[in-house]
Amino acid sequence: IWSSLFACILGISIGWITTRTNVPFRRQIEYLAVSPIFLSPFMGAIAWHLLANERVGILNVMFQNIFPFLPSFNINSMLGISFVIGIYHSSYIYLFISGALKSMDPSLEEAAMISGAGHVKTTLKVTLPLMLPAILSGILLVFVLATEQFVIPAVLGWGAGFHVLTTRIYA
Repeated sequence: IWSSLFACILGISIGWITTRTNVPFRRQIEYLAVSPIFLSPFMGAIAWHLLANERVGILNVMFQNIFPFLPSFNINSMLGISFVIGIYHSSYIYLFISGALKSMDPSLEEAAMISGAGHVKTTLKVTLPLMLPAILSGILLVFVLATEQFVIPAVLGWGAGFHVLTTRIYA
């Protein structure tokens, strides 16, 4: 559930940014958004382990040097594993959302704006209901993919004694 939430937040944000704004380097952001599909989760799990390990991770060491009074982030936990799985599966949510936003008729949003609705009300009353099927189907797909994920929980959670269904089946 956590990995689906992370993937949903990241995928919807990137999908919205690339389709509804005129941000520079939009094409490069689109390529980066789908690149986790082509990358190995094993290499990604090792990379995140090296970056965010609680004791020797590069990001945690830099973070502790800047903010020594705050606790470090433990990538070898349920939240860390969910974060990495969410990053890897956010590409699917992005593809669902960007496809829905590109195929949606922008005149519906324009009509709401002309009728006096602001940006927030237009998003909540027009855009979100039209995107809801894409969001729900993306969340369902990511949930299924996350429950069958073995490599990331094995690399990040095995040494910490954290097991999920797939690593328990393997053990």
